[in-house]
Amino acid sequence: MPGGHCPATAIQRPSWACRWSDWSPCSLTERWHARESRHVDPCRRTHAPRGDRASGGGGHGLPCSLLDPAGKTRCAQKQADHPAILDRHRPGADPAPVRFPEPGRSGRPSQGLYPVLAGVPAAGRPDRRCRDGRCREQFQAARSRIDPAPGRHVHRFRSTRRMNNAHEQPAPSLPRPIATIGSWVYGGVVSLRNRRFDHRQAAKVDVPVISVGNIVAGGTGKSPMVAWLVHRLCSMGFSPAVALRGYGSDSHGSSDEAMEHELVLPSIPIIVHPDRHAAISRHLAGDTNVDVVVLDDGFQHRRIHRDLDLVLVDATRPCLDDRLLPAGWLREPAGSLGRADGVIITHADAVGTEQLDHLQQRIIAITGKRPIARARHVWQGIDLHEVDGSMRREELARLDGMTVGTILGVGRPASVRIQAEHSGATVVWDVPVKDHQVYDRDLLSRIARMEPVDAVMMTRKDWVKVHALGGAAAIGRSVVVPDLAMELTSDFGLEDALQKVRQIK
Repeated sequence: MPGGHCPATAIQRPSWACRWSDWSPCSLTERWHARESRHVDPCRRTHAPRGDRASGGGGHGLPCSLLDPAGKTRCAQKQADHPAILDRHRPGADPAPVRFPEPGRSGRPSQGLYPVLAGVPAAGRPDRRCRDGRCREQFQAARSRIDPAPGRHVHRFRSTRRMNNAHEQPAPSLPRPIATIGSWVYGGVVSLRNRRFDHRQAAKVDVPVISVGNIVAGGTGKSPMVAWLVHRLCSMGFSPAVALRGYGSDSHGSSDEAMEHELVLPSIPIIVHPDRHAAISRHLAGDTNVDVVVLDDGFQHRRIHRDLDLVLVDATRPCLDDRLLPAGWLREPAGSLGRADGVIITHADAVGTEQLDHLQQRIIAITGKRPIARARHVWQGIDLHEVDGSMRREELARLDGMTVGTILGVGRPASVRIQAEHSGATVVWDVPVKDHQVYDRDLLSRIARMEPVDAVMMTRKDWVKVHALGGAAAIGRSVVVPDLAMELTSDFGLEDALQKVRQIK
């Protein structure tokens, strides 16, 4: 029987015994954590990047010490070829810096704002971000150093836990087999639900309805898109209202999203209720001025008829080939885009032309229609809230040179941190919180005890909840709130679709 050298015992043993030794509890735990954290280890082919699988390395995923001599030679060669990868994952080693190329200045145009490991060949990095049931977060600033622009200071980003926050992944605590089974069950429920609505008449209201939604869990820009639509409808002579479910509503029926809309759209009626058809009907009975309703996150709410159904797809994280929740990020299959009247690509400026064109072709293949618009997120300025209760609007240049800590209870917190870095701010620490985080005095006290910085940065969705607890005075620090807005970079039919709504009116 062919033998193999087992270093743990320094004796000759059959090769099958060496392989079974790799299934000890310690080895299994190590392999599980390596798989979950996506360690790029060229010595284990099961965890190696796909670009390297055609080259050397063992074929059975065992450590180098358990391979035959030829296998050891190939693995040693790969160690010499990929020093940055090995340094990044050697215990106690400092992680390799991560560069975030500015839009249009990347060496790889299709890469956009994806992180680039310094010193790692392109063949050693995954080309796709949605694979094997997981959509990999493109903005992994939380695990490494950030060099936001050429010549800018590279610093250590400190966090209260791993900066690749668990809440940025779907169901992070579930083992993959359980998440996969859950995805099958969830997919069956979604399929039955959609089939039922395909054969029933949706309830109508007395005014036109425009829906804004998505098919991917996490932030795609629904709130700023709703605000853009409301302003555009007002300029067209409409008197719009906004209706939303109100996720995480309190006993008074108020939610963070509703309070954010009230802050941005102070003169617009905001209707909050899980049964949006009944709530809209009641509101229209008492307010005859409203002549159009905008549904926030309404694509899955199929009980109410809509005259214009818009779906947002994030160019930096489309996930159209991903699995359904909880194994992936999809809320429903990508084929559901076919029932939308129009698809809008957001964050279109954050990726290269090649990747943007590829995404457009993918959408055309699914829906049979080209996207009706491309948009980008912009910070129009910042609101600086002082401890004494005052607030003043500042230009975005005010962030240049400022040190900030972040607390971001949104679906895509890493994208906010990246934008802060590109605006010149230095992110010193981050307090990880989940989307729709419930704020209390203990959390604010925790923020107050963090390392001194010039200001604490948070989104409007966070600020409306912090303001209710005392605002900046409760934290003892100045608070910076970016003024986020949506801008169209290309219009391929959105304006025509809105004009059709005018005809319905």
